[in-house]
Parts: sequence; C-alpha cells; structure tokens
Amino acid sequence: MERAILPLSDYVQTFSAFHKENLLNPDKYVKELDSIENPKSPAELRADIYDNMKKEEQIRELIPESVAVSMFQINCKDIRNFYAGKFQQIVEKEIKLIQQKAKDETHKL
Repeated sequence: MERAILPLSDYVQTFSAFHKENLLNPDKYVKELDSIENPKSPAELRADIYDNMKKEEQIRELIPESVAVSMFQINCKDIRNFYAGKFQQIVEKEIKLIQQKAKDETHKL
C-alpha cells in the first residue's frame, strides 16, 4: 500500500508550480492596476486582458480534468476551474474598469 501512495505525494508536488495562482487575489490585482500613483490606460488594460485570457487558457491546458496516479483516479477539475476562474474574474473586472474609465471621461466632457 505504501508503494501505491508514493506516486500521490509526487503528484501533489506538481501543483507547487501553481504557487502564484494560489496567492492571486483578483480584487487586489485589479485595484493595483487602477492605483492613483500609477493608473493604467485603457490600452494597457486591454493588453492585460488578453494576457490574462491566455493565462486562463494555459491553466485549462496544463491541468487535466482527471489523472490516474498509481491505483488512484484524481479529479483535478475543481482546482483547474478555481485557478482559471481567478483569471476570468480579473478579465471581467478589467473590462468593468475600462467601462468606468470611459464613463468618467464622458462625464468630463
């Protein structure tokens, strides 16, 4: 039984590559993009949106829905969706930020 469990600990270590995604807070990330000291332009936000869309897709490609490790079938769908969802939230919040910036500029006119 111990030999069967060893591959599981090796598999758990593969998720250490996603440490940044674990720490990523979408609200804080977008708030930093709109900081008073260094606000991003709509063009910069647009580029970041595309970058985060790519990151979301990469997560979906890198993490399979399930994996067979030794005699265990591991469901990775939830963690995959959790990480990808963070990037999706960032994209949605950045789009709202661009909308708000456009609205604010319109009211200035």
